[in-house]
Amino acid sequence: MRSLYELLASGINRDRLLAWSRGDNVPGLPRLSPAEARILDASWEFTARPGQRWTPGHEFITDFEAGRGFGKSRVGSESIAHAANDPERWGGAAYIGGVDPLQVMNYCLTAPQSGLFAVAKRNEQSGLGPGVRKLNLNNRVMTFEAPRGGGGAGLTVYWGASSDPKSVRGPNYGLAWLDEYGIWYHRKTDEQGTNLWGGLIPAMRAGASPKIIITQTPSRAPEVKVLQSNAERPECKACRADYVEHNGRYLGEPGAEPWRLPPSPQIRLHPLLDTRTTVVVRECPACGSEVIATTRAVFGATTDNPMIAGEARDRAVAILASGTAASRQEYAPQGEADSGARGTLVQDKHIARLDIEVAEAVPDRWAAVLGTLGAEEVVVHVDPAVTAKEDSDDSGVVVACLRRVPEDRVTPERGRPVLLRDQVVGLQDWSVRADEVEAGAPSSVWGPRAYWLALLWGASRITVEVNNGGDELLSLVGGLIARPPSPAAIAARLREERPSLSPAAAATIARRMHTAALRLVVESVSRAADKPARWGWYGETAARGEQAVACLPWTGGARGWSVIAGQLCNFEPGRSGARRSGTVKKDRADSLIACAQVLLRYRESDGRDLHDPRADAWMGRTPAPR
Repeated sequence: MRSLYELLASGINRDRLLAWSRGDNVPGLPRLSPAEARILDASWEFTARPGQRWTPGHEFITDFEAGRGFGKSRVGSESIAHAANDPERWGGAAYIGGVDPLQVMNYCLTAPQSGLFAVAKRNEQSGLGPGVRKLNLNNRVMTFEAPRGGGGAGLTVYWGASSDPKSVRGPNYGLAWLDEYGIWYHRKTDEQGTNLWGGLIPAMRAGASPKIIITQTPSRAPEVKVLQSNAERPECKACRADYVEHNGRYLGEPGAEPWRLPPSPQIRLHPLLDTRTTVVVRECPACGSEVIATTRAVFGATTDNPMIAGEARDRAVAILASGTAASRQEYAPQGEADSGARGTLVQDKHIARLDIEVAEAVPDRWAAVLGTLGAEEVVVHVDPAVTAKEDSDDSGVVVACLRRVPEDRVTPERGRPVLLRDQVVGLQDWSVRADEVEAGAPSSVWGPRAYWLALLWGASRITVEVNNGGDELLSLVGGLIARPPSPAAIAARLREERPSLSPAAAATIARRMHTAALRLVVESVSRAADKPARWGWYGETAARGEQAVACLPWTGGARGWSVIAGQLCNFEPGRSGARRSGTVKKDRADSLIACAQVLLRYRESDGRDLHDPRADAWMGRTPAPR
């Protein structure tokens, strides 16, 4: 059967086609009876666009990321309703998860056209699928009638929300539909410390081949980026098994593992649409094995839906043409590598990532990295959070170094040396989340953490932003600096954190760290300018190659910077206080920017002051007493 959109592509007028599908008499098209019109209207095979169709395949997860109005909710509802025709295949149970109970009820279940209740009713009236037999709103469960011609029970559908992680516990599921995954309460956990996603995955074991469908507005949330990475760079199970068997567990950057394939090509699905998906079955270039991605990503834009009213469609086209991050967040796909918004102050393409390999056998891996980089100065910056509530900001704790690198596109002439430029390299992000503060002020956690980082990396100073507090924020760090631990105490902690270290190696590192502790100072920093000024400066310097991040195996590689990268690349002028999906905080990224300011401005002033008169007093420095 030809679909509605194939007929549109053949040149039939949209209004005439819609009138015909309702049962109106349209010249040139066969007249439909009322019953045929109802069946055609309810038939997802006929009404779905190519980018909306979900057919269970090899992949475990199918991630639909599309702008608002694309028809994502309809994809999830139709998939659940279709599963009701064959409940045995799905183990008789399905799950619907959303942000909170109200969102699930309003958008997944009761939405007039795209909700599951409306879809199930249309299918029942047209004879395309079973209707709902039982509904219990209090227990969040519904049961479909048994499919016609079949015996046994119908499909049972449970629903819950990320705000209530324990709602997923109990049954096992064969099919799950997760809506707006990018704005879930991922930090919300149950009594066992498990969020909704963590509780769902072990429960996906009913039926012959369980599947998960995700529908969401594009997001830069780290959890979403993991899905996209798994779709783009699937694992070769044969290579991975061989590597683990001979080399043990690999802790490096995702993509550097020998079993991670290069990014997959993108293919266009339909000439009418700007929808793309990744190829999910490929041959491993290393061993030749067939590689099946566990995640499939499908991207779409609001304007892909030709049924949107003309005025609303024109508005969406105009907003997309602006190219701002906000517009792409709500209207356009962001899964492609080249989809960075033009309205952000920092572009993802300008974030240089340095893959630095350090063998596990190297005892002092921190000194090894600094030697590889040719680091000249190391600082730790803290952007403290005032409170430790559930929705509080993180306390940003970032360490960075300054290095000199050859200027690009400069060639030596007549024996003249190659020009050098300063480059700031982010080394490690060890920021403190609010849920890590069990009791007391956040400083009780970030203070010792920042101090230990400074010793590990041999930092010359710890700078603490005092915009939201005072010099009392420095009291804890100052006390630690005034009483440096002995080499023996440092060695004991090193061996506790790295059992593979020999006593001799730990002692050698401890002596180096003790020397760093004796010269370490703490300074208060006041950053007076607004965030757009600081972030715009960082974006400009990043585009010139003056900023980079080091992807170190023991700090999570590139994935370890995913939170900061998400914050950096989703900040636009005029929206500094906005809390939007995917990037609700900016503290970690701001700490990295502060490190860059400290290092570059300190170099320009020959170590005398951090104040830059050209930048409207971005920074001022007050040494804290030891």
